[in-house]
Amino acid sequence: MRCNQDWTLVTSDAVSFEISRIPDRTRMKKAQNLTDLAKERVAITKTVSRRYHEFVEPGIDSADALHLACAESAGAVLLTTDYAVIKIIKKHGNQITIEVKNPVEWLMEVNEHGSKDTQ
Repeated sequence: MRCNQDWTLVTSDAVSFEISRIPDRTRMKKAQNLTDLAKERVAITKTVSRRYHEFVEPGIDSADALHLACAESAGAVLLTTDYAVIKIIKKHGNQITIEVKNPVEWLMEVNEHGSKDTQ
């Protein structure tokens, strides 16, 4: 798995909170196992909180804004399968300093163009 080699999987307090809300215990455990591979964890600091509020103000959903602020804090790529989120975030692209991608599309780009120096 590339997350154990040359990529850095990043998780956050926001991810942990969402996982804790999964009602199916088997699915919850699988999600927790994935985050156990993370080499970096982003805490919700004052800086993250400030960016969160800046993202919510123009209309980005609260949970998405928190994930975005955490990913930005880590300098990571935010991977999401929610195309509505990707569209909204791209609309506010001048305020966002990180890549927001669908994981499948991102992986295809990485495989096509070689290893990205990214988290």
